[in-house]
Amino acid sequence: MSAHVISMTRWRSPRTPLRSYLLTFGALLLVTVVLLALRQHFGVVNVAMVYLFCVLLAALWAGRGPAVLTAVVTFAQRVRHVARATALR
Repeated sequence: MSAHVISMTRWRSPRTPLRSYLLTFGALLLVTVVLLALRQHFGVVNVAMVYLFCVLLAALWAGRGPAVLTAVVTFAQRVRHVARATALR
């Protein structure tokens, strides 16, 4: 019986760490702008799932560091959104 190991490193882009951070942050900014334009059509849970998918893609494409940055930024955006919504009540 033989086993073959498939490496995930071939899916990662050979970029410098700074460029990976900047590209994932730029992609997150682009997703945020699109979601702001479509905010009447999406619920809060759907927006959270889109951001979670962004974190997953950042982890697969750029690695752990950019994924953690994406998770922290999206969490801060959600906290800010909830704080603003409760302040308006």
